[in-house]
Amino acid sequence: MSEPVFERVRARDVVPYEWAAWRRVAGLPEPLLLDVVGVRPSENGAHWWLMLENHTFVKARLDEELELVPRLPFAEELPDGAQS
Repeated sequence: MSEPVFERVRARDVVPYEWAAWRRVAGLPEPLLLDVVGVRPSENGAHWWLMLENHTFVKARLDEELELVPRLPFAEELPDGAQS
């Protein structure tokens, strides 16, 4: 898989299923594109926890800029003529 196009986004602006992270996973030769499936603040409110689809977490300060991959809205991923 070729490397995707990244965009810089503040952690506080990340919306689940609209962003994905490019991560290496132990035991796999190629990095994976993992969707952000959940977002929640830390207990003290200073950080944001981003849960990836493989149930790992990314911790970031609220204003920290992350390099993530924008995901297409679901309807845009469907082939022509397909219905959601």
